[in-house]
Amino acid sequence: MQLAKKQVQVQQLQTDVREMLFKTRRFVTDTTHKGRVLMLMYLDAVDLFERIITSQQQYETLHKAFGNTDVLLTMHRSITVLANEIRAVGLAIQNNEAYLNADAIELATQQAVTAFAKLRAEQLNTDNLEDFIRLRSVVFALEDVAERIKRLHKASSYDVTVSNKKAAAAYQHHKFMVKGEINPRLFFDNLHLASGHFRHALRSTIALLIGYIFSLFFPFGHSYWILLTIATIMKPAYSTTRTRNVQRLVGTLLGAGISVVCLWLQPNNSVLFGVMLVAMLAAYSFMRIQYLIAITGLTIYVLLSFYFLNQAGVPLALTDRIIDTLIGSAIAALVAWKVLPHWEHQQMDSLVHASIVQNQQYFNVVANVFTGEALDIAQYRQARRGAFTALANLGDAFQRMLNEPKEQQQTLYYELATACHLLTGYVASLAYYAEKSGAAHASNDFIPLIHKVDEAFVAAAAFNLGGETAYLTVNAAAEAVRERKLNEKVQHLLAQRRKVLVSEGVTNDTQQGLIQQVSELKSIADQFELIYTLIVDVKKLLQQLQFAK
Repeated sequence: MQLAKKQVQVQQLQTDVREMLFKTRRFVTDTTHKGRVLMLMYLDAVDLFERIITSQQQYETLHKAFGNTDVLLTMHRSITVLANEIRAVGLAIQNNEAYLNADAIELATQQAVTAFAKLRAEQLNTDNLEDFIRLRSVVFALEDVAERIKRLHKASSYDVTVSNKKAAAAYQHHKFMVKGEINPRLFFDNLHLASGHFRHALRSTIALLIGYIFSLFFPFGHSYWILLTIATIMKPAYSTTRTRNVQRLVGTLLGAGISVVCLWLQPNNSVLFGVMLVAMLAAYSFMRIQYLIAITGLTIYVLLSFYFLNQAGVPLALTDRIIDTLIGSAIAALVAWKVLPHWEHQQMDSLVHASIVQNQQYFNVVANVFTGEALDIAQYRQARRGAFTALANLGDAFQRMLNEPKEQQQTLYYELATACHLLTGYVASLAYYAEKSGAAHASNDFIPLIHKVDEAFVAAAAFNLGGETAYLTVNAAAEAVRERKLNEKVQHLLAQRRKVLVSEGVTNDTQQGLIQQVSELKSIADQFELIYTLIVDVKKLLQQLQFAK
Protein backbone atom coordinates (compact mmCIF):
# COMPACT_ATOMS: atom_id res chain seq x y z
CA MET A 1 0.00 0.00 0.00
CA GLN A 2 3.03 2.29 0.06
CA LEU A 3 2.63 2.68 -3.70
CA ALA A 4 -1.04 3.58 -3.29
CA LYS A 5 -0.16 6.09 -0.57
CA LYS A 6 2.36 7.81 -2.83
CA GLN A 7 -0.18 7.86 -5.63
CA VAL A 8 -2.68 9.64 -3.37
CA GLN A 9 -0.05 12.28 -2.59
CA VAL A 10 0.76 12.79 -6.27
CA GLN A 11 -2.93 13.01 -7.15
CA GLN A 12 -3.47 15.65 -4.47
CA LEU A 13 -0.56 17.70 -5.78
CA GLN A 14 -1.92 17.44 -9.32
CA THR A 15 -5.30 18.64 -8.09
CA ASP A 16 -3.67 21.65 -6.42
CA VAL A 17 -1.72 22.51 -9.57
CA ARG A 18 -4.83 22.13 -11.74
CA GLU A 19 -6.74 24.48 -9.47
CA MET A 20 -4.00 27.08 -9.74
CA LEU A 21 -3.61 26.75 -13.49
CA PHE A 22 -7.23 26.47 -14.57
CA LYS A 23 -8.89 28.69 -11.99
CA THR A 24 -6.37 31.51 -12.03
CA ARG A 25 -7.18 33.81 -14.91
CA ARG A 26 -3.61 34.98 -15.23
CA PHE A 27 -2.52 31.53 -16.41
CA VAL A 28 -5.62 30.43 -18.35
CA THR A 29 -6.61 33.52 -20.29
CA ASP A 30 -3.29 35.33 -20.39
CA THR A 31 -1.41 34.80 -23.65
CA THR A 32 2.06 35.06 -22.15
CA HIS A 33 4.58 32.46 -23.21
CA LYS A 34 5.24 31.47 -19.60
CA GLY A 35 1.57 30.77 -18.96
CA ARG A 36 1.31 28.47 -21.97
CA VAL A 37 4.51 26.61 -21.05
CA LEU A 38 3.32 26.11 -17.46
CA MET A 39 0.15 24.54 -18.81
CA LEU A 40 2.14 22.24 -21.10
CA MET A 41 4.39 21.23 -18.21
CA TYR A 42 1.31 20.33 -16.18
CA LEU A 43 -0.10 18.21 -19.02
CA ASP A 44 3.27 16.49 -19.50
CA ALA A 45 3.47 15.82 -15.77
CA VAL A 46 0.01 14.19 -15.78
CA ASP A 47 0.96 12.07 -18.80
CA LEU A 48 4.22 11.12 -17.09
CA PHE A 49 2.32 10.04 -13.99
CA GLU A 50 0.05 7.86 -16.10
CA ARG A 51 3.00 6.36 -17.97
CA ILE A 52 4.72 5.46 -14.72
CA ILE A 53 1.56 3.67 -13.58
CA THR A 54 1.34 1.80 -16.89
CA SER A 55 4.86 0.44 -16.42
CA GLN A 56 3.57 -2.22 -14.04
CA GLN A 57 4.28 -5.77 -15.17
CA GLN A 58 3.94 -9.28 -13.78
CA TYR A 59 7.03 -8.80 -11.66
CA GLU A 60 6.84 -12.21 -10.02
CA THR A 61 7.05 -13.81 -13.47
CA LEU A 62 9.95 -11.55 -14.47
CA HIS A 63 11.88 -12.41 -11.31
CA LYS A 64 11.36 -16.10 -11.91
CA ALA A 65 12.61 -15.78 -15.48
CA PHE A 66 15.48 -13.29 -14.99
CA GLY A 67 16.21 -13.29 -11.28
CA ASN A 68 19.54 -15.06 -11.83
CA THR A 69 20.78 -12.31 -14.18
CA ASP A 70 21.84 -8.68 -13.67
CA VAL A 71 19.32 -7.19 -16.08
CA LEU A 72 16.70 -6.37 -13.41
CA LEU A 73 19.32 -4.71 -11.20
CA THR A 74 20.46 -2.62 -14.17
CA MET A 75 16.90 -1.52 -14.82
CA HIS A 76 16.47 -0.68 -11.13
CA ARG A 77 19.51 1.59 -11.31
CA SER A 78 18.14 3.23 -14.45
CA ILE A 79 14.78 3.85 -12.77
CA THR A 80 16.57 5.43 -9.79
CA VAL A 81 18.43 7.80 -12.12
CA LEU A 82 15.20 8.79 -13.87
CA ALA A 83 13.54 9.43 -10.51
CA ASN A 84 16.43 11.68 -9.48
CA GLU A 85 16.12 13.56 -12.77
CA ILE A 86 12.41 14.17 -12.18
CA ARG A 87 13.25 15.60 -8.77
CA ALA A 88 16.03 17.75 -10.26
CA VAL A 89 13.79 19.25 -12.92
CA GLY A 90 11.14 19.94 -10.30
CA LEU A 91 13.64 21.84 -8.17
CA ALA A 92 14.82 23.75 -11.23
CA ILE A 93 11.26 24.84 -12.05
CA GLN A 94 10.73 25.86 -8.43
CA ASN A 95 13.90 27.98 -8.53
CA ASN A 96 12.94 29.42 -11.94
CA GLU A 97 16.05 27.91 -13.53
CA ALA A 98 16.62 25.89 -16.68
CA TYR A 99 17.68 22.27 -16.22
CA LEU A 100 19.02 20.88 -19.47
CA ASN A 101 21.48 18.19 -18.39
CA ALA A 102 20.19 15.13 -20.22
CA ASP A 103 23.44 13.14 -20.10
CA ALA A 104 22.38 11.14 -17.06
CA ILE A 105 19.11 10.16 -18.73
CA GLU A 106 20.84 9.08 -21.93
CA LEU A 107 23.35 6.99 -19.99
CA ALA A 108 20.69 5.36 -17.80
CA THR A 109 18.43 4.37 -20.69
CA GLN A 110 21.38 3.18 -22.77
CA GLN A 111 22.52 0.92 -19.94
CA ALA A 112 19.06 -0.64 -19.70
CA VAL A 113 18.80 -1.13 -23.46
CA THR A 114 22.31 -2.60 -23.66
CA ALA A 115 21.65 -5.00 -20.78
CA PHE A 116 18.43 -6.19 -22.41
CA ALA A 117 20.06 -6.60 -25.84
CA LYS A 118 22.96 -8.56 -24.34
CA LEU A 119 20.66 -10.88 -22.40
CA ARG A 120 18.43 -11.32 -25.44
CA ALA A 121 21.38 -12.33 -27.60
CA GLU A 122 22.53 -14.85 -25.01
CA GLN A 123 19.33 -16.44 -23.73
CA LEU A 124 16.36 -15.77 -26.06
CA ASN A 125 14.77 -18.99 -27.31
CA THR A 126 11.37 -20.37 -28.20
CA ASP A 127 10.63 -21.32 -24.58
CA ASN A 128 11.18 -17.92 -22.96
CA LEU A 129 9.88 -15.76 -25.82
CA GLU A 130 6.88 -14.46 -23.85
CA ASP A 131 9.08 -13.55 -20.87
CA PHE A 132 11.32 -11.48 -23.15
CA ILE A 133 8.22 -9.75 -24.56
CA ARG A 134 7.33 -8.64 -21.02
CA LEU A 135 10.91 -7.53 -20.37
CA ARG A 136 10.95 -5.62 -23.65
CA SER A 137 7.82 -3.77 -22.47
CA VAL A 138 9.74 -2.61 -19.40
CA VAL A 139 12.56 -1.31 -21.60
CA PHE A 140 10.09 0.50 -23.85
CA ALA A 141 8.49 2.05 -20.77
CA LEU A 142 11.88 3.29 -19.51
CA GLU A 143 12.65 4.85 -22.88
CA ASP A 144 9.23 6.50 -23.05
CA VAL A 145 9.51 7.90 -19.51
CA ALA A 146 12.98 9.20 -20.37
CA GLU A 147 11.63 11.07 -23.40
CA ARG A 148 8.88 12.65 -21.30
CA ILE A 149 11.42 13.79 -18.71
CA LYS A 150 13.49 15.34 -21.49
CA ARG A 151 10.44 17.36 -22.54
CA LEU A 152 10.14 18.63 -18.98
CA HIS A 153 13.85 19.49 -19.11
CA LYS A 154 13.29 21.56 -22.20
CA ALA A 155 10.17 23.20 -20.79
CA SER A 156 12.07 24.30 -17.67
CA SER A 157 13.96 26.76 -19.86
CA TYR A 158 10.63 28.14 -21.21
CA ASP A 159 12.06 27.63 -24.67
CA VAL A 160 9.08 25.73 -26.05
CA THR A 161 7.49 26.84 -29.29
CA VAL A 162 3.71 26.91 -29.05
CA SER A 163 1.24 29.01 -30.95
CA ASN A 164 -0.81 31.64 -29.19
CA LYS A 165 -3.56 30.02 -27.04
CA LYS A 166 -2.91 26.65 -28.66
CA ALA A 167 -2.24 24.83 -25.42
CA ALA A 168 -5.36 26.12 -23.69
CA ALA A 169 -7.58 25.33 -26.65
CA ALA A 170 -6.16 21.84 -27.05
CA TYR A 171 -6.90 20.89 -23.46
CA GLN A 172 -10.37 22.50 -23.21
CA HIS A 173 -9.68 23.47 -19.61
CA HIS A 174 -13.28 24.40 -18.82
CA LYS A 175 -14.19 20.70 -18.83
CA PHE A 176 -11.72 19.99 -16.05
CA MET A 177 -12.49 22.83 -13.67
CA VAL A 178 -14.27 21.88 -10.47
CA LYS A 179 -17.63 23.60 -10.42
CA GLY A 180 -17.91 26.02 -7.50
CA GLU A 181 -21.42 27.41 -7.84
CA ILE A 182 -23.43 27.84 -4.66
CA ASN A 183 -26.48 25.59 -4.73
CA PRO A 184 -29.01 26.08 -1.88
CA ARG A 185 -30.16 22.47 -2.29
CA LEU A 186 -26.80 21.26 -0.98
CA PHE A 187 -27.69 22.74 2.41
CA PHE A 188 -31.12 21.10 2.66
CA ASP A 189 -29.95 17.80 1.18
CA ASN A 190 -27.48 17.44 4.07
CA LEU A 191 -29.99 18.02 6.91
CA HIS A 192 -30.05 14.38 8.02
CA LEU A 193 -27.88 12.10 10.14
CA ALA A 194 -26.75 10.06 7.14
CA SER A 195 -24.84 13.10 5.88
CA GLY A 196 -21.20 13.21 6.98
CA HIS A 197 -21.24 17.01 6.83
CA PHE A 198 -24.25 17.23 9.13
CA ARG A 199 -22.75 14.78 11.62
CA HIS A 200 -19.51 16.76 11.67
CA ALA A 201 -21.43 19.98 12.27
CA LEU A 202 -23.27 18.39 15.20
CA ARG A 203 -20.06 16.98 16.69
CA SER A 204 -18.29 20.32 16.40
CA THR A 205 -21.25 22.18 17.92
CA ILE A 206 -21.51 19.75 20.84
CA ALA A 207 -17.76 19.85 21.49
CA LEU A 208 -17.67 23.66 21.41
CA LEU A 209 -20.71 23.85 23.70
CA ILE A 210 -19.05 21.50 26.22
CA GLY A 211 -15.87 23.55 26.02
CA TYR A 212 -17.76 26.79 26.57
CA ILE A 213 -19.63 25.43 29.60
CA PHE A 214 -16.37 24.10 31.00
CA SER A 215 -14.75 27.51 30.65
CA LEU A 216 -17.65 29.10 32.57
CA PHE A 217 -17.39 26.77 35.55
CA PHE A 218 -13.59 26.72 35.58
CA PRO A 219 -12.55 30.20 34.49
CA PHE A 220 -8.94 30.39 33.39
CA GLY A 221 -7.08 33.49 32.32
CA HIS A 222 -7.26 32.57 28.63
CA SER A 223 -10.21 30.16 28.50
CA TYR A 224 -10.90 31.01 24.86
CA TRP A 225 -7.92 28.79 24.05
CA ILE A 226 -10.14 25.81 24.92
CA LEU A 227 -12.62 26.73 22.19
CA LEU A 228 -9.83 27.55 19.77
CA THR A 229 -8.22 24.16 20.38
CA ILE A 230 -11.51 22.33 19.79
CA ALA A 231 -12.29 24.30 16.62
CA THR A 232 -8.88 23.59 15.08
CA ILE A 233 -8.79 19.91 16.06
CA MET A 234 -12.28 18.75 15.07
CA LYS A 235 -12.31 17.28 11.55
CA PRO A 236 -14.92 15.21 9.68
CA ALA A 237 -12.86 12.00 9.87
CA TYR A 238 -11.97 10.44 13.21
CA SER A 239 -8.45 9.55 12.11
CA THR A 240 -7.77 13.10 10.95
CA THR A 241 -9.08 14.46 14.27
CA ARG A 242 -6.88 12.03 16.16
CA THR A 243 -3.77 12.95 14.18
CA ARG A 244 -4.51 16.65 14.55
CA ASN A 245 -5.07 16.19 18.29
CA VAL A 246 -1.72 14.51 18.82
CA GLN A 247 0.07 17.15 16.76
CA ARG A 248 -1.63 19.94 18.71
CA LEU A 249 -0.63 18.46 22.07
CA VAL A 250 2.94 17.63 21.11
CA GLY A 251 3.44 20.96 19.34
CA THR A 252 2.12 22.93 22.32
CA LEU A 253 4.30 21.08 24.83
CA LEU A 254 7.34 21.29 22.56
CA GLY A 255 6.81 25.01 21.91
CA ALA A 256 6.32 25.67 25.62
CA GLY A 257 9.53 23.81 26.43
CA ILE A 258 11.54 25.73 23.84
CA SER A 259 10.11 29.03 25.12
CA VAL A 260 11.07 28.17 28.72
CA VAL A 261 14.60 27.27 27.64
CA CYS A 262 14.96 30.54 25.69
CA LEU A 263 13.73 32.61 28.64
CA TRP A 264 15.81 30.63 31.14
CA LEU A 265 18.98 31.29 29.17
CA GLN A 266 18.04 34.98 29.40
CA PRO A 267 19.50 36.27 26.12
CA ASN A 268 19.00 39.89 25.29
CA ASN A 269 15.73 41.16 23.92
CA SER A 270 17.08 41.40 20.38
CA VAL A 271 17.81 37.66 20.31
CA LEU A 272 14.39 36.84 21.78
CA PHE A 273 12.75 39.09 19.24
CA GLY A 274 14.60 37.28 16.44
CA VAL A 275 13.47 33.91 17.81
CA MET A 276 9.89 35.20 17.97
CA LEU A 277 10.01 36.34 14.33
CA VAL A 278 11.40 33.00 13.15
CA ALA A 279 8.71 31.17 15.15
CA MET A 280 6.00 33.37 13.65
CA LEU A 281 7.24 32.72 10.11
CA ALA A 282 7.41 28.97 10.79
CA ALA A 283 3.91 28.98 12.28
CA TYR A 284 2.17 30.54 9.30
CA SER A 285 4.41 28.95 6.65
CA PHE A 286 3.84 25.37 7.83
CA MET A 287 0.21 25.70 8.93
CA ARG A 288 -1.14 23.71 5.96
CA ILE A 289 1.74 21.34 5.31
CA GLN A 290 3.27 20.51 8.73
CA TYR A 291 0.81 21.21 11.50
CA LEU A 292 3.17 20.00 14.24
CA ILE A 293 5.86 22.51 13.24
CA ALA A 294 3.24 25.23 12.86
CA ILE A 295 1.83 24.71 16.38
CA THR A 296 5.31 24.55 17.87
CA GLY A 297 6.20 27.86 16.23
CA LEU A 298 2.83 29.40 17.15
CA THR A 299 3.25 28.50 20.82
CA ILE A 300 6.75 30.02 20.92
CA TYR A 301 5.47 33.12 19.15
CA VAL A 302 2.54 33.60 21.56
CA LEU A 303 4.55 33.05 24.75
CA LEU A 304 7.41 35.32 23.69
CA SER A 305 4.86 37.96 22.70
CA PHE A 306 3.46 37.83 26.26
CA TYR A 307 7.01 38.21 27.54
CA PHE A 308 7.43 41.49 25.68
CA LEU A 309 3.98 42.71 26.77
CA ASN A 310 4.15 41.68 30.41
CA GLN A 311 7.09 39.69 31.76
CA ALA A 312 5.36 38.96 35.05
CA GLY A 313 2.42 37.32 33.28
CA VAL A 314 4.48 34.78 31.33
CA PRO A 315 4.17 31.92 33.92
CA LEU A 316 0.39 32.33 33.99
CA ALA A 317 0.16 32.43 30.19
CA LEU A 318 2.35 29.32 29.96
CA THR A 319 0.20 27.44 32.46
CA ASP A 320 -3.04 28.51 30.79
CA ARG A 321 -1.74 27.55 27.36
CA ILE A 322 -0.89 24.00 28.44
CA ILE A 323 -4.01 23.41 30.58
CA ASP A 324 -6.43 24.88 28.03
CA THR A 325 -4.88 22.82 25.24
CA LEU A 326 -5.12 19.63 27.32
CA ILE A 327 -8.80 20.32 28.15
CA GLY A 328 -9.69 21.18 24.56
CA SER A 329 -7.88 18.11 23.21
CA ALA A 330 -9.61 15.82 25.72
CA ILE A 331 -13.06 17.19 24.83
CA ALA A 332 -12.38 16.92 21.08
CA ALA A 333 -11.07 13.35 21.40
CA LEU A 334 -14.04 12.21 23.50
CA VAL A 335 -16.68 13.79 21.25
CA ALA A 336 -15.03 12.52 18.03
CA TRP A 337 -15.00 8.99 19.46
CA LYS A 338 -18.46 8.84 21.05
CA VAL A 339 -20.76 11.38 19.38
CA LEU A 340 -21.99 10.29 15.93
CA PRO A 341 -18.52 9.05 14.93
CA HIS A 342 -17.62 8.92 11.26
CA TRP A 343 -15.72 5.70 10.57
CA GLU A 344 -14.03 5.33 7.21
CA HIS A 345 -15.35 1.83 6.55
CA GLN A 346 -18.84 3.34 6.40
CA GLN A 347 -18.00 5.11 3.14
CA MET A 348 -15.57 2.59 1.67
CA ASP A 349 -18.33 0.78 -0.23
CA SER A 350 -19.36 3.95 -2.06
CA LEU A 351 -15.72 4.79 -2.82
CA VAL A 352 -15.07 1.31 -4.19
CA HIS A 353 -18.20 1.62 -6.33
CA ALA A 354 -17.04 5.01 -7.63
CA SER A 355 -13.64 3.55 -8.50
CA ILE A 356 -15.25 0.67 -10.41
CA VAL A 357 -17.59 2.97 -12.34
CA GLN A 358 -14.85 5.47 -13.21
CA ASN A 359 -12.52 2.68 -14.31
CA GLN A 360 -15.27 1.28 -16.50
CA GLN A 361 -15.70 4.65 -18.21
CA TYR A 362 -11.92 4.95 -18.58
CA PHE A 363 -11.78 1.43 -20.03
CA ASN A 364 -14.59 2.05 -22.53
CA VAL A 365 -12.97 5.22 -23.88
CA VAL A 366 -9.67 3.39 -24.32
CA ALA A 367 -10.98 0.02 -25.53
CA ASN A 368 -13.08 1.54 -28.32
CA VAL A 369 -9.85 2.59 -30.04
CA PHE A 370 -9.15 -1.10 -30.73
CA THR A 371 -12.43 -1.33 -32.66
CA GLY A 372 -11.43 1.45 -35.05
CA GLU A 373 -12.82 4.54 -33.29
CA ALA A 374 -10.61 7.63 -33.12
CA LEU A 375 -9.38 8.59 -29.67
CA ASP A 376 -11.05 11.75 -28.37
CA ILE A 377 -8.20 13.34 -26.38
CA ALA A 378 -10.45 15.59 -24.28
CA GLN A 379 -12.81 12.73 -23.43
CA TYR A 380 -9.87 10.43 -22.73
CA ARG A 381 -8.22 12.88 -20.34
CA GLN A 382 -11.49 13.54 -18.57
CA ALA A 383 -12.08 9.80 -18.10
CA ARG A 384 -8.51 9.34 -16.92
CA ARG A 385 -8.85 12.14 -14.41
CA GLY A 386 -12.08 10.62 -13.08
CA ALA A 387 -10.44 7.21 -12.58
CA PHE A 388 -7.35 8.65 -10.90
CA THR A 389 -9.42 10.90 -8.64
CA ALA A 390 -11.70 8.04 -7.57
CA LEU A 391 -8.66 5.88 -6.84
CA ALA A 392 -7.00 8.66 -4.86
CA ASN A 393 -10.16 9.15 -2.77
CA LEU A 394 -10.31 5.41 -2.07
CA GLY A 395 -6.63 5.23 -1.13
CA ASP A 396 -6.88 8.29 1.09
CA ALA A 397 -9.89 6.87 2.94
CA PHE A 398 -8.11 3.56 3.40
CA GLN A 399 -5.04 5.26 4.86
CA ARG A 400 -7.28 7.08 7.32
CA MET A 401 -9.01 3.82 8.25
CA LEU A 402 -5.66 2.35 9.29
CA ASN A 403 -5.43 5.04 12.01
CA GLU A 404 -8.81 4.14 13.47
CA PRO A 405 -9.49 1.62 16.30
CA LYS A 406 -8.95 -2.00 15.26
CA GLU A 407 -12.61 -2.89 15.78
CA GLN A 408 -13.55 -0.32 13.12
CA GLN A 409 -11.27 -1.78 10.45
CA GLN A 410 -12.17 -4.30 7.76
CA THR A 411 -9.19 -6.29 6.48
CA LEU A 412 -10.93 -7.07 3.19
CA TYR A 413 -10.80 -3.39 2.31
CA TYR A 414 -7.02 -3.72 2.16
CA GLU A 415 -7.33 -6.23 -0.66
CA LEU A 416 -10.03 -4.17 -2.35
CA ALA A 417 -7.94 -0.99 -2.28
CA THR A 418 -4.95 -2.90 -3.69
CA ALA A 419 -7.09 -4.49 -6.42
CA CYS A 420 -8.58 -1.14 -7.43
CA HIS A 421 -5.10 0.36 -7.57
CA LEU A 422 -3.91 -2.42 -9.89
CA LEU A 423 -7.08 -2.14 -11.96
CA THR A 424 -6.48 1.53 -12.70
CA GLY A 425 -2.87 0.74 -13.56
CA TYR A 426 -3.88 -2.00 -16.00
CA VAL A 427 -6.45 0.22 -17.72
CA ALA A 428 -3.82 2.96 -17.96
CA SER A 429 -1.44 0.43 -19.54
CA LEU A 430 -4.10 -0.40 -22.10
CA ALA A 431 -4.49 3.34 -22.73
CA TYR A 432 -0.78 3.57 -23.52
CA TYR A 433 -1.08 0.90 -26.20
CA ALA A 434 -4.25 2.52 -27.53
CA GLU A 435 -2.41 5.83 -28.01
CA LYS A 436 0.72 4.22 -29.38
CA SER A 437 -0.62 1.56 -31.76
CA GLY A 438 -4.36 1.15 -31.23
CA ALA A 439 -5.24 2.18 -34.76
CA ALA A 440 -2.71 -0.26 -36.24
CA HIS A 441 -4.21 -3.23 -34.37
CA ALA A 442 -7.86 -2.15 -34.62
CA SER A 443 -10.12 -5.10 -35.40
CA ASN A 444 -13.62 -6.37 -34.73
CA ASP A 445 -11.93 -9.34 -33.06
CA PHE A 446 -11.60 -7.16 -29.94
CA ILE A 447 -15.34 -6.55 -29.64
CA PRO A 448 -16.20 -9.83 -27.82
CA LEU A 449 -13.33 -9.28 -25.39
CA ILE A 450 -14.43 -5.69 -24.72
CA HIS A 451 -18.01 -6.85 -24.10
CA LYS A 452 -16.76 -9.53 -21.72
CA VAL A 453 -14.74 -7.04 -19.64
CA ASP A 454 -17.56 -4.51 -19.72
CA GLU A 455 -20.03 -7.10 -18.42
CA ALA A 456 -17.68 -7.87 -15.56
CA PHE A 457 -17.49 -4.15 -14.69
CA VAL A 458 -21.29 -3.83 -14.72
CA ALA A 459 -21.72 -6.92 -12.55
CA ALA A 460 -19.14 -5.75 -10.00
CA ALA A 461 -20.64 -2.26 -9.79
CA ALA A 462 -24.17 -3.65 -9.40
CA PHE A 463 -23.07 -6.12 -6.74
CA ASN A 464 -21.38 -3.33 -4.79
CA LEU A 465 -24.73 -1.52 -4.67
CA GLY A 466 -26.54 -4.64 -3.50
CA GLY A 467 -27.90 -5.56 -6.91
CA GLU A 468 -28.69 -9.13 -7.83
CA THR A 469 -27.49 -9.17 -11.42
CA ALA A 470 -26.06 -12.25 -13.05
CA TYR A 471 -22.31 -12.16 -13.25
CA LEU A 472 -21.92 -13.50 -16.77
CA THR A 473 -24.67 -13.53 -19.35
CA VAL A 474 -23.16 -16.43 -21.31
CA ASN A 475 -21.63 -19.75 -20.36
CA ALA A 476 -17.93 -20.59 -20.42
CA ALA A 477 -18.16 -22.43 -23.75
CA ALA A 478 -19.71 -19.45 -25.48
CA GLU A 479 -17.06 -17.17 -24.04
CA ALA A 480 -14.35 -19.45 -25.40
CA VAL A 481 -15.90 -19.24 -28.88
CA ARG A 482 -16.09 -15.44 -28.70
CA GLU A 483 -12.43 -15.07 -27.77
CA ARG A 484 -11.02 -17.85 -29.91
CA LYS A 485 -10.38 -15.76 -33.02
CA LEU A 486 -8.21 -13.16 -31.29
CA ASN A 487 -6.38 -15.79 -29.25
CA GLU A 488 -5.67 -17.78 -32.37
CA LYS A 489 -4.26 -14.66 -34.01
CA VAL A 490 -1.92 -14.06 -31.09
CA GLN A 491 -0.82 -17.68 -30.99
CA HIS A 492 -0.27 -17.68 -34.74
CA LEU A 493 2.05 -14.67 -34.48
CA LEU A 494 3.90 -16.29 -31.59
CA ALA A 495 4.32 -19.45 -33.64
CA GLN A 496 5.67 -17.42 -36.56
CA ARG A 497 8.09 -15.67 -34.25
CA ARG A 498 9.34 -18.97 -32.80
CA LYS A 499 9.80 -20.33 -36.31
CA VAL A 500 11.93 -17.32 -37.26
CA LEU A 501 14.05 -17.78 -34.13
CA VAL A 502 14.69 -21.39 -35.01
CA SER A 503 15.56 -20.67 -38.65
CA GLU A 504 17.54 -17.42 -38.27
CA GLY A 505 18.61 -17.33 -34.63
CA VAL A 506 18.83 -14.20 -32.51
CA THR A 507 21.90 -12.58 -34.04
CA ASN A 508 20.60 -12.82 -37.63
CA ASP A 509 17.08 -11.75 -36.75
CA THR A 510 15.67 -9.61 -39.60
CA GLN A 511 11.94 -9.74 -38.88
CA GLN A 512 11.66 -6.45 -37.02
CA GLY A 513 8.11 -5.86 -38.22
CA LEU A 514 7.02 -9.24 -36.91
CA ILE A 515 8.82 -8.62 -33.61
CA GLN A 516 6.98 -5.36 -33.07
CA GLN A 517 3.63 -6.80 -34.13
CA VAL A 518 3.78 -9.85 -31.90
CA SER A 519 5.13 -7.85 -28.93
CA GLU A 520 2.39 -5.23 -29.12
CA LEU A 521 -0.52 -7.57 -29.83
CA LYS A 522 0.55 -10.01 -27.11
CA SER A 523 0.87 -7.15 -24.61
CA ILE A 524 -2.55 -5.75 -25.58
CA ALA A 525 -4.23 -9.15 -25.24
CA ASP A 526 -2.52 -9.65 -21.87
CA GLN A 527 -3.81 -6.30 -20.62
CA PHE A 528 -7.39 -7.19 -21.55
CA GLU A 529 -7.03 -10.50 -19.73
CA LEU A 530 -5.45 -8.89 -16.67
CA ILE A 531 -8.25 -6.32 -16.44
CA TYR A 532 -10.89 -9.02 -16.73
CA THR A 533 -9.23 -11.27 -14.15
CA LEU A 534 -8.84 -8.40 -11.72
CA ILE A 535 -12.41 -7.18 -11.97
CA VAL A 536 -13.53 -10.77 -11.33
CA ASP A 537 -11.35 -10.78 -8.20
CA VAL A 538 -12.87 -7.45 -7.12
CA LYS A 539 -16.37 -8.92 -7.32
CA LYS A 540 -15.29 -11.96 -5.31
CA LEU A 541 -13.85 -9.67 -2.63
CA LEU A 542 -17.10 -7.70 -2.55
CA GLN A 543 -18.99 -10.95 -2.11
CA GLN A 544 -16.74 -11.99 0.78
CA LEU A 545 -17.18 -8.56 2.34
CA GLN A 546 -20.96 -8.85 2.15
CA PHE A 547 -20.86 -12.22 3.90
CA ALA A 548 -18.49 -10.81 6.55
CA LYS A 549 -20.96 -8.06 7.37
